[in-house]
Amino acid sequence: MWRPIIVNGAGPVYRQIADAIDADRRADRLAPGARLPTMRDLAETLGVTVGTVNRGYRLAERRGSIVMHVGRGSFVAEGPRPFAAPTAVAAGDSEVDLSFNRPPAVELGGALRRVLADIQREADAHSLLDYGPAQGRAHHREVFARWAGRRGVAADAERIIVTTGAQQALSVAIGTLTRPGDAVMVESLTYPGLKNFARLFGFTLLPVEIDDEGLDPDAFEAACEASGSRLLFCMPHAHNPTTRTLTGERRHRIAEVAARRRVLIIEGDVYARDTASTFEPFGALLPDQTIHITSLSKTVAPGLR
Repeated sequence: MWRPIIVNGAGPVYRQIADAIDADRRADRLAPGARLPTMRDLAETLGVTVGTVNRGYRLAERRGSIVMHVGRGSFVAEGPRPFAAPTAVAAGDSEVDLSFNRPPAVELGGALRRVLADIQREADAHSLLDYGPAQGRAHHREVFARWAGRRGVAADAERIIVTTGAQQALSVAIGTLTRPGDAVMVESLTYPGLKNFARLFGFTLLPVEIDDEGLDPDAFEAACEASGSRLLFCMPHAHNPTTRTLTGERRHRIAEVAARRRVLIIEGDVYARDTASTFEPFGALLPDQTIHITSLSKTVAPGLR
C-alpha cells in the first residue's frame, strides 16, 4: 500500500499527503491510473483522522494529481506529471479557494506571541475568561472607535457594540429592527446569507435595482415610495457578490433619499481596510440613521472571531 512519509513539525499533515502524491508522481513511484489507499486505510496506517486524509486527497484533486470517484476510490491522474508542489505562502495554501473571502495571507505568528505575552503580564488577565459586558469591554470599544474613525465614522465608544464577527452583528441589527412580515430593501443581487435571516426572522426581501455602478438611487426612492419600507441593507464597498463599490456621488444621492424618507441603513462595510478609502461610508454620511457593520477578522485573520 502506498504510504507517504509524514514528518512532525513539517506542516499540516493533509498538505504533506498532497505534496507526497505530487513528489511520488514526479519520481514515478506512483504510476498513472494507480489506485490509492482508501481514506480509512491510510488514516489507520498514519494514525490520523479520516478527515485529515480526505482533506489531503481533496487538495491533491484540486491540483490535478488524482481523480476521486464516489464508490470506486481515488486514482493517480493520467495527465502529465506535476512540477514541484506549489509553494505555500506565509499563512496558507498557494491555491485560492473562492468559496471563502479571506484577507491576504500574512505571517502573524510573531505578533500573536507578543500580544499573548502582554496579556499574560496584565494583572487582570484572568478576567478575560469571565463573562464580559454585553456591549464589549470599554477599552476594546475605545480602540475600535479610533479604528472606525479612520474610515470616517465618528463613533464614540458608547455607540459601539463588539460582536463575534459581522454575521452576529447583522443578526442583532436585523433581529432588532424587523418584525415578521416587514419588508427589507436590498440590492437586487445581495449577500446570500440575508436569505437565511429572512427565513429566521420572518421578513421579506425587497430587491432594489442595481446597475454597473451599484445601487440605483432612483430605484431606491421608488422602492421607498411603493413599499413604505424604512430599512435598507446594502454593501457599498466591495459589494458581495458583484464586487462593485459605489461612487461618492451615488453615496450622497442615496444618503439624501434615506434622510428624506427616514430610512435606516444597515451598512455592511466588512472588506474595508482600516485606512480611509476614497469614498465615505454611510456611517459617516448619515451617522444617526446608519448601523455601520465592519469587521476586523475579515481584514486581518478569520480566527479573531
